[in-house]
Amino acid sequence: MRNRLWLVYVAIASVATLGYFATGHVSYVINVIGLSSPVMIVVALRIWRPEKRLPWVMFSLGMFTFILGDIVSYNYDKFHSIAPSLFPFDADGLTPFPGWADGFYLAVYVFMVAGILLLIHARDPSRDRSSFVDALILSTGIGVVSWVILISPQAYQQDVPLSLKLTSMAYPLADLLLLGTALRSAVGAGRKPWAFRLIITAIVALFITDAFYAWMNLYTDAGYQPGSGYLEAGWIAFYVLFGAAALHPSMRELSEPVDDVETKLTRGRLLVLAGASLMAPVLIAYEGAKGESTDLPILIAATVCGG
Repeated sequence: MRNRLWLVYVAIASVATLGYFATGHVSYVINVIGLSSPVMIVVALRIWRPEKRLPWVMFSLGMFTFILGDIVSYNYDKFHSIAPSLFPFDADGLTPFPGWADGFYLAVYVFMVAGILLLIHARDPSRDRSSFVDALILSTGIGVVSWVILISPQAYQQDVPLSLKLTSMAYPLADLLLLGTALRSAVGAGRKPWAFRLIITAIVALFITDAFYAWMNLYTDAGYQPGSGYLEAGWIAFYVLFGAAALHPSMRELSEPVDDVETKLTRGRLLVLAGASLMAPVLIAYEGAKGESTDLPILIAATVCGG
């Protein structure tokens, strides 16, 4: 039965998620789903007793910090009614940005990146440089697209408070850092157990969801207010997949050293790396054709890194 706990958890969380959307985005439902993730990680530590516990402690702290941000964000009107001086609305009567929730959300990345780095150190004490280079190329390719679409427009916005500009840029940059760290772990040597795959899928889900959230706030008039649509499905997936990864029996393998073997450069791997390394030159050509040069220094630097 213990070996199937992760499936039971995913099933229950899936039903709860359907209930969240069916009941009109009731805030406490998503808060309970979110809180289940750090709780499941703590439970899994007691059940499976991995040799290295600290990475999972970091993950549980990250998830708990995430749920603190959600509690503030999804219940801000209630906090405002209790302590309006501590939780004021902005001039439009909306949740201010940046605000209390953003401090919690950005702190999440510190814990999650630390947890991934600890796993990398435990699995690969030899510091595989080729995997680092591959992850750098992949991250750079994804990063330049994120820079052009999400980060640069915010960096060069006029008449925008500095705090708003820096916070808006911090989210996609933090997502890139977390994704890059996960990619370093993914391209490294060794078998990738199911718990590992669940973690990588969770981080990819967070990256994609946050990218859509940033895009909607940048390019649509209404933006995206928490609890107003279906992006919550992506954030819930981040919660649940991490909890499932902890409950999966293979979580014990994630901190075990892997054999020191040379990473094979397969045809698929080569094609992916080549595609990533070409992203910056393609964007340079695209912006050159449009007569734009704002992002040129960043794109040239990315071309050097990706080459």
